[in-house]
Amino acid sequence: MNSAAELFEAIEGAVEAVISRKASGIHTALPGIVERFEAGVVDVKPSVAIIDENGDAIELPVIVGVPVMYQKSGEFSVTFPLVPGDTVLLVFCEASIEGFIETGGDSTQEDRRRHSLTDAVAIPGLYGGEKGKPVSDWNVAAIQYGKAAITIDKAGAVDINGGALRVTL
Repeated sequence: MNSAAELFEAIEGAVEAVISRKASGIHTALPGIVERFEAGVVDVKPSVAIIDENGDAIELPVIVGVPVMYQKSGEFSVTFPLVPGDTVLLVFCEASIEGFIETGGDSTQEDRRRHSLTDAVAIPGLYGGEKGKPVSDWNVAAIQYGKAAITIDKAGAVDINGGALRVTL
């Protein structure tokens, strides 16, 4: 090294390499494709390959036992089945969620992992391409399952279409 500037550049390059290597192991969110669904839990294949420090594409493994995040509050919930091929947004939690999943409440992280693939939750509904088009119409509230649909427009008109209508009181 001939000068302080060259020494600084060498140190800066080394620090940048270490930070880049560490950051490559931090996962935040990725789209994924459902491979299996059972009772609110999915096995998901992340659908975007990660580029390593050499510029090579690395496919991530199937993540098993990922909880599905459905809308729920108190006694109200909205659930629906997922099927292989459905797409989800995988969100990788900042800390281990094992304790929370087991107890449903406050927990203490049992290890030091951060943004791990094993601490993913799946949010259904992230679609791209042709799958991204609405099943009904973007201008109405809609629930559709197969050929049956319930829509509510801005004026409050409710349409129920398809299949048999059963009302149980």
